[in-house]
Amino acid sequence: MSLLDQLAKQSEQRKTGLGDAESLVAGRESNFKSLEVSIQQYKDYLDQLTKLLAEHPEKVQQCYEIPGYGTITALIAHDYVVRLNAINKGSIEVTLNFNANVQSELCPSVVVQGVSRIQTIKALFDKHRIPALLEAKKDASGTINQAVFRARGKIPLSIVALAELSTGQLKLTLSNFEDLGSSIKNYSAENFNDQLFDQIGHYLARKDNELTKEKLPDSVLKKLRQTAQQNEMRRKWEEKLNQQAEEAEQARLEAQAQSKFSSRLIAQGKSLVGKLTGLMTKK
Repeated sequence: MSLLDQLAKQSEQRKTGLGDAESLVAGRESNFKSLEVSIQQYKDYLDQLTKLLAEHPEKVQQCYEIPGYGTITALIAHDYVVRLNAINKGSIEVTLNFNANVQSELCPSVVVQGVSRIQTIKALFDKHRIPALLEAKKDASGTINQAVFRARGKIPLSIVALAELSTGQLKLTLSNFEDLGSSIKNYSAENFNDQLFDQIGHYLARKDNELTKEKLPDSVLKKLRQTAQQNEMRRKWEEKLNQQAEEAEQARLEAQAQSKFSSRLIAQGKSLVGKLTGLMTKK
């Protein structure tokens, strides 16, 4: 290939690359504009939903596990706050915040001993901003070596929907729902629609958890079913082998016991013969 041909080819490749990049940027801008419209609709939906939930509040219990402590029981407060925030020209978000009131009377009162264990449990409560330390005893050096923990206060819950121009997608962050922590799900502009709003509403009202269920491809589901079947077959074979081993061991023990019994009878018989022989000899 001549130099001119090489340069012409490189120029064409650069043009194609620029075209692809421009197309990608244009696609993201289009998606973001669509998301701007959808996120306003989503905000309106949340306004209506939370108003109805607050007007007719239900006792919705929320439970969280703290390692080393136990279960924290809380009740949803229905004190919803919905906000639409335009962070900058390239992002816009809707936040939903509310609380779960910790039911201290339903939470365990746990006595913890040992400096390291106390620090570990206290750090977990502090991380989630949950007051729990009731009493503390110190040793001669002033170090806490015994503490009583009982959860109290409030646990904040939130759903944040963030649309970003840089990705052309919507990021949904749920905090302190399934457990203490956050989970993130991403949606395309096309999928951020009324159907998803309804899923969020059902999840918020604790009607179902379709929102957080992972939808796996059919190929993955098929593989999981095959694995489950194989595991079930393996379990049955292991049970059968274990049963055979137990039966063989039981038979061995019975045979051993029978052998010992026979040996004792023979020994007793020999002893009796010896005694009789001795008596006859004396006579």
